Amino acid sequence: MKTNGVPTYSCVEYTAINGNCPKTCDNGSSLQFYQVASVNTYSGPSAIQGAILAGGPVETAFNVYEDFMTYSGGI
Repeated sequence: MKTNGVPTYSCVEYTAINGNCPKTCDNGSSLQFYQVASVNTYSGPSAIQGAILAGGPVETAFNVYEDFMTYSGGI
Protein backbone atom coordinates (compact mmCIF):
# COMPACT_ATOMS: atom_id res chain seq x y z
CA MET A 1 0.00 0.00 0.00
CA LYS A 2 2.92 2.33 0.49
CA THR A 3 4.76 1.62 -2.78
CA ASN A 4 1.97 1.00 -5.28
CA GLY A 5 -1.24 1.90 -3.47
CA VAL A 6 -4.68 0.44 -4.11
CA PRO A 7 -7.55 1.87 -6.12
CA THR A 8 -10.11 3.72 -4.02
CA TYR A 9 -13.45 1.97 -3.46
CA SER A 10 -15.23 4.77 -5.30
CA CYS A 11 -13.00 4.03 -8.32
CA VAL A 12 -13.05 0.21 -8.37
CA GLU A 13 -15.67 -1.60 -6.31
CA TYR A 14 -14.31 -4.71 -4.58
CA THR A 15 -15.42 -8.07 -5.91
CA ALA A 16 -14.15 -11.36 -4.48
CA ILE A 17 -12.89 -12.98 -7.67
CA ASN A 18 -9.55 -13.93 -9.09
CA GLY A 19 -8.65 -11.81 -12.06
CA ASN A 20 -6.43 -9.14 -13.52
CA CYS A 21 -5.74 -5.74 -12.02
CA PRO A 22 -8.01 -3.09 -13.52
CA LYS A 23 -6.60 -0.57 -15.98
CA THR A 24 -9.38 2.01 -15.41
CA CYS A 25 -12.02 2.83 -12.80
CA ASP A 26 -15.38 1.07 -13.09
CA ASN A 27 -16.78 4.13 -14.89
CA GLY A 28 -13.89 4.18 -17.43
CA SER A 29 -11.98 7.11 -15.91
CA SER A 30 -8.30 7.00 -14.89
CA LEU A 31 -7.43 4.93 -11.82
CA GLN A 32 -7.33 6.81 -8.50
CA PHE A 33 -4.93 5.25 -5.98
CA TYR A 34 -4.81 5.47 -2.20
CA GLN A 35 -1.35 5.19 -0.68
CA VAL A 36 -0.33 5.25 2.96
CA ALA A 37 2.19 7.85 4.09
CA SER A 38 4.00 5.56 6.53
CA VAL A 39 4.01 1.98 7.80
CA ASN A 40 4.47 0.97 11.43
CA THR A 41 5.24 -2.47 12.85
CA TYR A 42 3.97 -3.56 16.25
CA SER A 43 5.14 -6.61 18.16
CA GLY A 44 2.91 -8.24 20.74
CA PRO A 45 -0.62 -7.69 22.04
CA SER A 46 0.21 -4.68 24.25
CA ALA A 47 1.86 -2.78 21.40
CA ILE A 48 -1.05 -3.55 19.06
CA GLN A 49 -3.59 -2.46 21.70
CA GLY A 50 -1.66 0.78 22.18
CA ALA A 51 -1.63 1.43 18.44
CA ILE A 52 -5.40 0.91 18.26
CA LEU A 53 -5.99 3.26 21.20
CA ALA A 54 -3.68 5.91 19.72
CA GLY A 55 -4.73 5.78 16.08
CA GLY A 56 -7.62 3.43 15.40
CA PRO A 57 -7.65 0.30 13.23
CA VAL A 58 -4.56 -1.76 12.43
CA GLU A 59 -3.98 -4.21 9.60
CA THR A 60 -2.59 -7.70 9.97
CA ALA A 61 -1.92 -10.78 7.86
CA PHE A 62 -1.02 -14.41 8.35
CA ASN A 63 0.06 -17.38 6.26
CA VAL A 64 -2.67 -19.84 5.32
CA TYR A 65 -1.70 -23.45 4.75
CA GLU A 66 -3.46 -26.11 2.65
CA ASP A 67 -5.33 -27.57 5.62
CA PHE A 68 -6.90 -24.23 6.56
CA MET A 69 -10.20 -25.03 4.86
CA THR A 70 -10.60 -28.18 6.99
CA TYR A 71 -10.12 -26.31 10.31
CA SER A 72 -13.07 -26.89 12.62
CA GLY A 73 -12.10 -25.18 15.90
CA GLY A 74 -9.71 -24.92 18.80
CA ILE A 75 -6.23 -23.54 19.17
